[in-house]
Amino acid sequence: MSSPLPSHMRSYAASQGQRVSETTRGFVYNADITTVVQFLDIGTRATELR
Repeated sequence: MSSPLPSHMRSYAASQGQRVSETTRGFVYNADITTVVQFLDIGTRATELR
């Protein structure tokens, strides 16, 4: 993801225990399946906050 995460996605990621800042971007490399699912969940579930 080339753009910083929107604030609602950063909030959701923070609630899931991830460290986030104003410049946080999404990226997964060589991750286990649990981390990949969590990454996808941040990007999809956060849209429910609109």
